[in-house]
This record gives sequence, C-alpha cells and structure tokens, in this order.
Amino acid sequence: MVETSYAEIAVRLDELKQQLDVLAKQQAELASGIQELVQTFRQLSMHLGIAAEPYRTSKKSKEPPPGFG
Repeated sequence: MVETSYAEIAVRLDELKQQLDVLAKQQAELASGIQELVQTFRQLSMHLGIAAEPYRTSKKSKEPPPGFG
C-alpha cells in the first residue's frame, strides 16, 4: 500500500510539472502579446500626435504623460 501511494504521488507530481510547463509557455506568449500591444500603442500615439516622442518607462514623473494632462 505504501508503494502504491508513492507511485500515485510520483504520477501526480509529473502531472503538476507538465501543467507548470504549459503555464510557463502561456505566460511567455502573454508577455509577448503585451509587448506587441505596448509597441502598437507607442506607434499610434506618435502617429496621432498624442506624443511628441515615444513613451519611456524609465522616466518616473508625477505628471501625466504628454497629451494626457
């Protein structure tokens, strides 16, 4: 009986590892999609004249970005 429970635990651990691999892949795809959205937003804001220069995440300011004030 103890051997059976160890075998069941090993199978369950393998299933959980596979699920984690799938979730990690989905997370990477989601991050890529978000990066594409950010890039598109930056391009649209430049094209529409909302911003005179691309938005940068490194600049920390309490004031809203140009065009949103």
